[in-house]
Amino acid sequence: MSIPEIDIAGFLASDTSSSQRVFDQVNEALRDVGFFTVVGHGIDPRIISSLAGSAKSFFDMPPAEKHRFKNPRGSISRGYVGLGQENLGRTHNGAALVDLKEQLAFGRFDVPDNAYYRQSFSAIAFEPNIVPDTPPGFGETVRAYYRSMEALSSNLLQIFANALRVERNYFTEFFDKHTSVMRVINYPDQSAMTVDAGQTRSGAHTDYGALTILLAERALGGLQVKLRNGGWVDVEPCPNSFIINIGDLMAMWTNDRWVSNLHRVTNPPPSAGQSTRRLSIAYFAHANYDALIRCIPTCVSAAGDAKYPAVLAGEHRAAKVRMSQQVG
Repeated sequence: MSIPEIDIAGFLASDTSSSQRVFDQVNEALRDVGFFTVVGHGIDPRIISSLAGSAKSFFDMPPAEKHRFKNPRGSISRGYVGLGQENLGRTHNGAALVDLKEQLAFGRFDVPDNAYYRQSFSAIAFEPNIVPDTPPGFGETVRAYYRSMEALSSNLLQIFANALRVERNYFTEFFDKHTSVMRVINYPDQSAMTVDAGQTRSGAHTDYGALTILLAERALGGLQVKLRNGGWVDVEPCPNSFIINIGDLMAMWTNDRWVSNLHRVTNPPPSAGQSTRRLSIAYFAHANYDALIRCIPTCVSAAGDAKYPAVLAGEHRAAKVRMSQQVG
């Protein structure tokens, strides 16, 4: 089995017949495996290549330079996060080793100055960004990419709503004050690293939120998704495409009609004979911190049951993040 590729250009062009095909394809992909790759998304490839190049230059800097941009609060949602500071496998089975990656994390850049954004949860949901001042222009490149992801996630949520047979803008009220996080992730070359048995670039886990938009460099040691038969399938996207998957919150919203699937980032072969460095950029679309998530009406079972109690989106995510930081 391979991860399906879906072209959303027809939806963006408001073509009715093409749009319906997109809705059906998305519904099938998220019901069966929880993942698809998207093309025809309209994102300028120059924004993609610019951020990828700047990010590699940043991660190539000496450790002391990168550590200047660490979060003084210890948060992994803003600023530089070094190797060994996250353990995603712990959120799934509680026993995994720390992930072999470093990353830069960013949140919203255009936070309005009003009372809502000064509530008690704002210190977590809307903490200030820590934007590196090197390489030159990196900050503007990050902002441009983040804003393009905001636009793409908005389009995808409209597609999701149509696929679930609810009103097109059903999700708007849950994301108008979104708390989305973007992580620029560097998986270092492992040729000179000591890797413990069972340790991977990113342990098997499900994502926490509504949906994830991932730009993944094709390199040795990549993303794998778990299949219903227990096997794993490699995800190999074409250039300038994005990998899309849903997280736990969307699975709750849909009463498990759509699957929040296990995935991991594997290690490259121990004797690859070439650089095994890999760069990924992940945008995690998170709902408003105080959004109450309950089963979508069209997803209630025939018996009228919802599998999950209503949950506040921010509290759900915060609990998962705390668990992932238990790296010892």
